[in-house]
Amino acid sequence: VTSTLRVRLPPDALFFSFLAAGLLAEELHLLSLGLDPIRLCLATSFPFFLLGAGLGLWALRTLRVDGGSPDFGQPVRTLTRSGPYRHTRNPLYLALVLVFLGFALALDSGWLVLLAPGLVLSLHYLVIAREERFLLRLFGAEYAAYRQRVHRWI
Repeated sequence: VTSTLRVRLPPDALFFSFLAAGLLAEELHLLSLGLDPIRLCLATSFPFFLLGAGLGLWALRTLRVDGGSPDFGQPVRTLTRSGPYRHTRNPLYLALVLVFLGFALALDSGWLVLLAPGLVLSLHYLVIAREERFLLRLFGAEYAAYRQRVHRWI
């Protein structure tokens, strides 16, 4: 089994594609969440940005300490199960979704809120499902046991 996962569409490309689509839709037809004034937008978005950024940084640091890498072109040598990976198998993707929702609230964008489930489904089917099959082939019973103990998202 090769230890490198090949991905057709990286998660950050999905994130930016959905963000761009939402911003374009917002430009063509405003769909406000009704969070005006700006202070309310920032106050509601801040926890999402903070949680997303914190979770993402924690996950990246944990990967690096375990000798792993978030880069798809790098060989996978270890199954990271510590740090945020004790609670979710996909903390980096969860962080992306939280930041996406932070943008939705900061920009008072109903379109971004409507597109958020599409981002989650795209990450699930285009990235996570492939990763899980890859990790199961690579780590076998070890990954299967981890998958039984830890939820995919939260």
